[in-house]
Amino acid sequence: MKQAKRDLEMAAKARESGFYEWACFIAQQAAEKGVKAVYHAKGGSAIGHGIGFLLRGLKVERVVVPEGTLKAERS
Repeated sequence: MKQAKRDLEMAAKARESGFYEWACFIAQQAAEKGVKAVYHAKGGSAIGHGIGFLLRGLKVERVVVPEGTLKAERS
């Protein structure tokens, strides 16, 4: 989770500097690492890179994903 937070900080710096494509890429990496950290904390393992897929899989780990988190994916 520590690395996910650092990645998110870097994404903000990239955005502020006008490197929008890098900001998006790093933000995605931060989200992926954060979700995988939850799996790890629960003693599970996560394979893949799709954040929506990983979030849906958290139900197996009995983690509640807040309502609306996956809503944008369905649009």
